This record gives sequence, C-alpha cells and structure tokens, in this order.
Amino acid sequence: MSGQRVIMTLTAAAATALRGAATLKARALKDVWNIAAVLPMEKGMGAVTGGNNGSNGSSNGSFSGELVPEENFLGICSRELLARGCELLKRTRKGELHWKVVSVYINRMGQVMLKMKSRHVAGTVTKKKKNVVLEVMRDIPAWPGRHLLEGGEHRRYFALKTIARGVVEFECRNQREYDIWTQGGKEGDEQISDNMNSSTTIPTSAASANVFDIGNYTTTLIKVEARVCDRNGRNPPSPIRPLLICSPSETGFFPVLLFLHGYLLYNSFYSQLIRHIASHGYIVVAPQLYSVTGADATEEIKITAEISSWLSQGLAHFLPPHVEPNLSKLGLAGHSRGGKVAFALALTKSLKLSALIGIDPVDGMDIGKQTPPPVLTYTPHSFNLDGVGVLIIGSGLGEVKRNAFFPACAPKGVNHEDFYKECCNPAYYFVVKDYGHLDVLNDDTKGIRGKATYCLCKNGECREPMRRFVGGALVAFLKAYLGGNSGDLVDIREGQHGMLPVELQRVEFQV
Repeated sequence: MSGQRVIMTLTAAAATALRGAATLKARALKDVWNIAAVLPMEKGMGAVTGGNNGSNGSSNGSFSGELVPEENFLGICSRELLARGCELLKRTRKGELHWKVVSVYINRMGQVMLKMKSRHVAGTVTKKKKNVVLEVMRDIPAWPGRHLLEGGEHRRYFALKTIARGVVEFECRNQREYDIWTQGGKEGDEQISDNMNSSTTIPTSAASANVFDIGNYTTTLIKVEARVCDRNGRNPPSPIRPLLICSPSETGFFPVLLFLHGYLLYNSFYSQLIRHIASHGYIVVAPQLYSVTGADATEEIKITAEISSWLSQGLAHFLPPHVEPNLSKLGLAGHSRGGKVAFALALTKSLKLSALIGIDPVDGMDIGKQTPPPVLTYTPHSFNLDGVGVLIIGSGLGEVKRNAFFPACAPKGVNHEDFYKECCNPAYYFVVKDYGHLDVLNDDTKGIRGKATYCLCKNGECREPMRRFVGGALVAFLKAYLGGNSGDLVDIREGQHGMLPVELQRVEFQV
C-alpha cells in the first residue's frame, strides 16, 4: 500500500471515527470535527440492543437496533482506536524511547493530524503535540536490540512523516496493532479519497481565515500588458512593465502590496503566493521588471519607482468592479534580488510606505562582491526608514551550496541576517529551518527557467510549507502595520500559533 493510499486510509479511519455513530445508524452528530465529542463509544454505541422500537433506551439515542456484521464492527473498532488513541513506543532522532498516547483525526482544513501526548506519574497526561501527517511509512527496520526482549519477534515498526517533526517512528506490540495503524478499515476509503481531492478546490470564500491558510476572499488573477485598453475601450495610463495583479473579487477598499520577483525569475512563478496574500483582503501587484538583465539593479529600482507612481493613476482601471485600492496603506515586498531592490527604493524615501518586506533578500555574491548599487553598509541599524515596519524572512538552507558547482543562492554575508542587522525599530525576523531560497515559488514552475529553480539552490522536501509560512507571515505583518491588528504576528513570535506549517530556527523582534 503506497504512502498516499495509507494517508487516505488514515483519513478514512479518522473520518469514520468522527462519524462512527452514523456508521452504526446512530443519531447525527452535532460537530463532526470535534474529536473529543464524537468518539463512537462515548455516543452510546455499546448500548445498542435488539428490539423493534429502534431505540437504545436512552433519551438522546436513536439507534435502529440492527446488529452490525462482525467484520464491519471490527473495522469500526479499529478506526475508533485511531481516533481515541493508544499507547505506542516512540523513538526520537537521538534513539531515545518514550511512551506516547498516539491518535489521528481530521482537522477543520481536512488535514490528517497526528496527536501525541506524554504520560507521566499517576497517568497524568502532558505535553500535547500535533502535526500534519504527509505519509505513512510501513517498511521501517526493527530497532536495534528490541528482538531480544520477551515477545520481540512479534514487534512491528512503522513511521509517520509529518510537516513539523519529519519522520516519527513507532513500535507496535504485534501484527494486529501494526495493521490497525498502517491499514485501518477499508470502508469509506474511496469516499474520503474523493473528499481529499475535492478539498483542494474549495472556493476561497469558504476557506479558513487562519493566516497560514487561504483566506475568506475569492480572488481574481489579472494579467496587464505594458500597453492595453480597459474594458470600455478607453486607454488608461499604461504601466511601464507587464503586471500580474491578484485582487479580491468582492466589493471593498483594500490595501495594496507591490511585490518584486527574484533574479531572472518570472512574476508568474509567485502566483500561488500572491493568491494566498490577496485572499486575506489585499491587492497584490507583481511587475515583471525584466526578462534578461545583468548584475546592476539600478534600472530595476527606477522601474519600481515608476510603477509605484503609476498605481494611483492606472491600477483602478484593471481591478474587478467595486474593488478600490487603498493606496494610503501601501506595502513593498521583494524576494531575493527583488528584496534588495525593495530596500534600495525604500531607503530613498521617495515612497510613502506603511510596510517593507524582504523575503530571503540578497545583495550580491559575498562581502566585497555586492551587486551595484550596494544596499548593505555593514553598519548596525543603518537603515533609517522613519519608523516604517520591516519584516525579513530567511531560509535556513539558502546559505548552503547545492553542490560544488553552484554557489549558495543566499550567501552568508549578503543575505537576510545582514539585512536584519541593519534594520532599525520596528523590525521582525524569522528564519525557516530546512527550507531553501526558492521554496516560496509555485509547486510547478514551467519552462527552462522554471525547471532550473529545482536545480540551482539547496531546497526543502517540498515548497508548500515554506510558501504557506511566507504567505501567512506576510499577512500577519500586513494586518499589524496596514490594519492595526498585531495578534497573529505576536502569536507567531510567542510560538502560540497552532497552525505553524514549518519549524523556525530563529525568531527576533526589534520593537
């Protein structure tokens, strides 16, 4: 059974546990997503008795009284076990063994979640930890020395691959326990598989408002060429470069974020990221600054300044009906070399900015090898931006070479750390562990340049978690500095945000 198939099986198991009473023709559950409230045994499953009245004798029950076939009953019990949890021995990365109460369930976003709780003296349960499950790994080798214990020949091993903790290994006491965790029940697999597939196409308006998930606004992606006519045939002021605009579709007055792409990349490579941001109530304008360019970024700085001036004259012509840009709340963001350009323009103080964001910004190849015009001065707190809030997000793998033939994509000495050191208050700094410089891009970047993005930099296992974090962190920061609500930003800093999709290796605030 493949890892993806087993994920679907775990999903089926968790979902069936959530709807176990319905499987046994029990009464409809009030909240199918609250795992604590819907465990089948807690809903009176054990009280089913034969009879013609279809009642279990309880005032809040409505069972039909039909007996469940034995094989279905055993499958349901297995699924309930997954949801209720049982004790498994877990091995840490250092080889230490700890007993955990392990369970799986489906969260409100349709993700399969692993929950582990530590048991201490007198059965006290502490240290609850939750992780999104990516894959079930069945063929895990036996742990050294475990076969020497009593019943050791019957022990089996599996692992769950999670976003936050990587691969987590467990020991099962016997084959039956192993089968429950790696196969689960078969009933409902196809239906749950369909649900998982369809969940990727849920309309934005129905999605969660969690900053790391798609927001509550439906979005429209608009391509604007350098010379175009508007819908009524008139000639609006033309942008100096082609634009990719992502806007909420609903009526509203929305802040604007100008987003600059990285070196030799296309703005379309960021469409998933800018859709994420726009779905939370922002108009994102991503110009294509050039197709081919050299080391000098002076022209890009000039073009960005001209586009920012164009926004007040031309942007409204290309937005959906009843959508208006609020240019009194303007943010400027850039990735890689685009981050350098954003800082260079902001330091001229020619723009009235409310927020400045650098996503893994880079100012050249190394100290002494900065590309012109240099931005970094290597003087602490030298970036005087008159109180404009700054967010810098770095990648943990950006300064690591992919191989001996290619330099690091975000070299130490000219990367995010150096930009942050030169920031004045207020400034916010996150470094994401185990993800690379280009992991903010779309899952699938096409063409020669798109394929090259997979080869040039040291990357993480997949792009989605890093992109979700960057999108969520940007939204939290924009909410704080364009909307006056810093709650999500503080939660990320304090480690209180329950849906963080990545592990952070560094968090610093200057306020």
